[in-house]
Amino acid sequence: MSAAQHWIAVTAASALGIGILASSAIGVANAMPLVNTTSTAEVPPISTLPADGAGGIGSGEVTFPVPTSSPEPRSSPVVEQAPAPAPQPVAPRSAATADDSVESPLSPASVDD
Repeated sequence: MSAAQHWIAVTAASALGIGILASSAIGVANAMPLVNTTSTAEVPPISTLPADGAGGIGSGEVTFPVPTSSPEPRSSPVVEQAPAPAPQPVAPRSAATADDSVESPLSPASVDD
Protein backbone atom coordinates (compact mmCIF):
# COMPACT_ATOMS: atom_id res chain seq x y z
CA MET A 1 0.00 0.00 0.00
CA SER A 2 1.52 3.31 -1.02
CA ALA A 3 1.63 6.38 1.18
CA ALA A 4 -1.14 8.10 -0.82
CA GLN A 5 -3.50 5.12 -0.43
CA HIS A 6 -2.65 4.98 3.26
CA TRP A 7 -3.66 8.62 3.79
CA ILE A 8 -6.85 8.13 1.78
CA ALA A 9 -7.81 5.24 4.05
CA VAL A 10 -7.03 7.27 7.20
CA THR A 11 -9.09 10.21 5.92
CA ALA A 12 -12.04 7.97 5.07
CA ALA A 13 -11.95 6.32 8.50
CA SER A 14 -11.78 9.72 10.21
CA ALA A 15 -14.75 11.03 8.21
CA LEU A 16 -16.74 7.90 9.06
CA GLY A 17 -15.93 8.30 12.77
CA ILE A 18 -16.98 11.96 12.78
CA GLY A 19 -20.22 11.04 10.99
CA ILE A 20 -21.04 8.39 13.58
CA LEU A 21 -20.31 10.84 16.40
CA ALA A 22 -22.52 13.53 14.83
CA SER A 23 -25.43 11.15 14.24
CA SER A 24 -25.31 9.92 17.84
CA ALA A 25 -25.30 13.54 19.07
CA ILE A 26 -28.36 14.27 16.94
CA GLY A 27 -30.12 11.21 18.34
CA VAL A 28 -29.45 12.31 21.91
CA ALA A 29 -30.60 15.87 21.17
CA ASN A 30 -33.85 14.58 19.67
CA ALA A 31 -34.51 12.46 22.75
CA MET A 32 -34.38 15.52 25.06
CA PRO A 33 -37.66 17.35 25.54
CA LEU A 34 -37.66 21.09 24.99
CA VAL A 35 -39.55 22.95 27.71
CA ASN A 36 -40.63 26.52 27.20
CA THR A 37 -41.93 27.98 30.46
CA THR A 38 -42.32 31.49 31.75
CA SER A 39 -42.20 30.62 35.46
CA THR A 40 -39.32 31.76 37.61
CA ALA A 41 -37.11 29.52 39.67
CA GLU A 42 -37.53 29.92 43.41
CA VAL A 43 -35.32 28.70 46.22
CA PRO A 44 -37.26 27.29 49.19
CA PRO A 45 -36.37 28.62 52.65
CA ILE A 46 -34.28 26.56 55.04
CA SER A 47 -37.24 26.06 57.36
CA THR A 48 -40.92 26.27 56.61
CA LEU A 49 -41.76 27.38 60.15
CA PRO A 50 -41.44 31.17 60.33
CA ALA A 51 -41.93 31.14 64.12
CA ASP A 52 -38.65 29.36 64.87
CA GLY A 53 -36.55 32.24 63.52
CA ALA A 54 -34.52 29.95 61.26
CA GLY A 55 -36.45 30.44 58.05
CA GLY A 56 -39.00 32.52 56.31
CA ILE A 57 -38.86 35.89 54.65
CA GLY A 58 -36.89 38.63 56.41
CA SER A 59 -35.00 36.39 58.80
CA GLY A 60 -31.62 36.72 57.12
CA GLU A 61 -30.30 39.38 59.50
CA VAL A 62 -26.79 38.76 60.73
CA THR A 63 -25.05 40.81 63.41
CA PHE A 64 -21.39 40.86 64.32
CA PRO A 65 -20.47 42.03 67.81
CA VAL A 66 -17.79 44.72 67.78
CA PRO A 67 -15.77 45.34 70.95
CA THR A 68 -15.93 48.91 72.20
CA SER A 69 -12.31 49.00 73.32
CA SER A 70 -9.30 47.76 71.43
CA PRO A 71 -7.34 44.91 73.00
CA GLU A 72 -3.91 45.67 74.38
CA PRO A 73 -1.05 44.44 72.19
CA ARG A 74 0.77 41.48 73.61
CA SER A 75 4.51 41.47 73.79
CA SER A 76 6.26 38.79 71.81
CA PRO A 77 8.12 36.13 73.81
CA VAL A 78 11.83 36.65 74.31
CA VAL A 79 13.90 34.09 72.44
CA GLU A 80 17.35 33.33 73.79
CA GLN A 81 19.91 32.00 71.37
CA ALA A 82 21.77 28.87 72.36
CA PRO A 83 25.53 29.21 72.57
CA ALA A 84 27.50 28.01 69.56
CA PRO A 85 29.27 24.67 70.01
CA ALA A 86 33.00 24.76 70.58
CA PRO A 87 35.12 24.18 67.44
CA GLN A 88 36.50 20.67 67.06
CA PRO A 89 40.09 20.09 65.94
CA VAL A 90 40.45 18.54 62.50
CA ALA A 91 43.45 16.51 61.36
CA PRO A 92 45.17 17.87 58.25
CA ARG A 93 44.51 16.00 55.04
CA SER A 94 47.37 14.01 53.63
CA ALA A 95 48.62 14.84 50.17
CA ALA A 96 47.01 12.71 47.47
CA THR A 97 49.28 10.41 45.55
CA ALA A 98 48.88 8.94 42.09
CA ASP A 99 48.02 5.56 43.65
CA ASP A 100 45.06 7.02 45.59
CA SER A 101 43.24 8.43 42.57
CA VAL A 102 40.24 6.62 41.14
CA GLU A 103 40.18 5.64 37.49
CA SER A 104 37.71 7.59 35.45
CA PRO A 105 35.25 5.58 33.38
CA LEU A 106 35.82 5.29 29.68
CA SER A 107 33.98 7.80 27.56
CA PRO A 108 32.84 7.08 24.01
CA ALA A 109 35.37 9.61 22.73
CA SER A 110 38.30 7.80 24.36
CA VAL A 111 37.42 4.29 23.14
CA ASP A 112 39.26 3.23 20.00
CA ASP A 113 37.33 1.21 17.48
